[in-house]
Amino acid sequence: MPPVPTQDGIMCDSREEAEVFPTGSISLHFCSACSYIGNEGYEAEKISFDAYDFSLDHSPLFMRYVKDLARYLVEAYKIKGKRVVDVGCGDGGFLDIICEAGGNEGIGIDSGFDHSKRTQKQGVNTRFSQDYYSKKYRALTILEQ
Repeated sequence: MPPVPTQDGIMCDSREEAEVFPTGSISLHFCSACSYIGNEGYEAEKISFDAYDFSLDHSPLFMRYVKDLARYLVEAYKIKGKRVVDVGCGDGGFLDIICEAGGNEGIGIDSGFDHSKRTQKQGVNTRFSQDYYSKKYRALTILEQ
């Protein structure tokens, strides 16, 4: 494919800024051993999460959907008073909602978000780590029998 913008979720302040936004190639490869499809043209140095925004929180319709989904999951899977680990939690909005709906403890892990300036939602037990999920988090996800 011809060069395309390296990421979505970023709004440029001007047309000129958009025209010089980093681009990269897409070269999809298939692994016949595990069926993974990956972009061999990916260049990590062209990605930045500093100004990344994909939030749909401004939409009342979307927020109603998210809250209904959280309530459904809490009821259908009896997620009440549990530890919920959200890997790739983004800004933590859904984790807050599912923890509030079920009285759960939430742990969010996402390498792309700095939650240090995040306002803790009153009465919701969540904490966040700006990190990649790795073996050091394994103990968080062990299910009690």
